[in-house]
Amino acid sequence: FHDENEVKAFLRRRRGPLVLGVDWDKYQAGTNMVALYLDKEHRNKDGVFEPKFKVLFSLEIPKTEFTYVNAVNKIVELNDIFDFDWIAIDRGYGETQLELLKQYGIANPHSGLADKVVGYQFGEKIELRDPHTGKKVKKHLKPFMVNNSVITFEKEKIVLDPQDKNLIEQLESYTIKSISSTGMPTFSSENEHSLDAMNLCLLIIEQKYGALFKNVIATRILSLKDFNRKDEVIKRDVEPNTQVEPPKQKVVGLKDKSNLPTRTKIVSTSRNSSRMYKRSSF
Repeated sequence: FHDENEVKAFLRRRRGPLVLGVDWDKYQAGTNMVALYLDKEHRNKDGVFEPKFKVLFSLEIPKTEFTYVNAVNKIVELNDIFDFDWIAIDRGYGETQLELLKQYGIANPHSGLADKVVGYQFGEKIELRDPHTGKKVKKHLKPFMVNNSVITFEKEKIVLDPQDKNLIEQLESYTIKSISSTGMPTFSSENEHSLDAMNLCLLIIEQKYGALFKNVIATRILSLKDFNRKDEVIKRDVEPNTQVEPPKQKVVGLKDKSNLPTRTKIVSTSRNSSRMYKRSSF
């Protein structure tokens, strides 16, 4: 956003869920945040309503002696401005921050932080309902979260800001490093913190707005149009009776030139590296 008026204009026209994803890193990077919302009023070139998930902004809190404290304060500040519906945070290095945010929410009920902040541990299992049997099953969180994002991109339900080169490069270079004898994948763990924050956004939207998520119409996005469709490695649940055929419509990206939050430093990567979320990787 260029100024406060643009922020106010966005908030006035906002109609869908708005969430924040937060990924902490103890040793290398700072704290990365991505805000994502469902634009129910997005139109294609023919003027037809086609709701889209859109990345509103991404930012990094630089690594300092007080990175976590600064990050918690930034979350409080952003929540005061945007009033997020949900905030999904990585509990791997964020257990204390989760407690601080909930304590702030209890002391300041108007913020809603006591209820809207949800912590996820990437190594844990989450309980889900099997779409075929209707029974509750437990799945490993990280593979489910990644595959949930893969489905979103394959069905072209999301629009990226083409100026956010850092996030796009992380998407393009994200790969599976290995698969265990039990079928558990190990994902690349370098330069993926903004990506994990975005994945957390899509995960909490799936959990809180599952039916709405599945009904979003898919169209093609410009920045990821060339990924290779090969056989997948990880088996995913496929919703029965799905008849949606994605139209081949390109969407350039967000019109908003967001500079309210400071963008992450762009890390140069080779365009010949494995592209983000290739079917060959999954």
